[in-house]
Amino acid sequence: MNCIPFEYSERTEYYREGGLHPVNIGDTINVRYQVHNKLGFGACSTVWLVEDLALKHFVSLKVLAADISAVSSELYVARHLKSLQEKPDSHPGREHVIRIYDTFIIQGPNGTHHSQDISEFNGDNLKDDDDSDDWEDNEHPPPNITKKAAAQAALGVAYLHKCGIVHGG
Repeated sequence: MNCIPFEYSERTEYYREGGLHPVNIGDTINVRYQVHNKLGFGACSTVWLVEDLALKHFVSLKVLAADISAVSSELYVARHLKSLQEKPDSHPGREHVIRIYDTFIIQGPNGTHHSQDISEFNGDNLKDDDDSDDWEDNEHPPPNITKKAAAQAALGVAYLHKCGIVHGG
């Protein structure tokens, strides 16, 4: 049995009407996604490592809290981005934006939850991409990694802006 240590778990009071949707390791969501592990959490959402049983690969699943789902534009943005990603595009930033595979709504005991980010699972962390010995635990990443990440982020943001997606209010 997989148990998540207490210090890595969200607060139980987040699971209330209008709050987070209860998900357990081993659950199957939307008939197609089997939950294997929790990747992260916050007051507004949980993110899970799930296996796409139809395509036989791992993806991440973000489930928004019901209150947030009611006012958030994330589902609209994810659906818009997914529709654009299904069309050919040679923009160099496209490969630096996470691929959206699926979006759906979960009706649960705490309300209606948007689950908009069935997306590719990219791995554990940046340290796995660094072949050098320059990166010790609890230190900042070496300049070669930060420069590469910044360049990729800039390309990704340029692609999102081309798609009509911007962040802010």
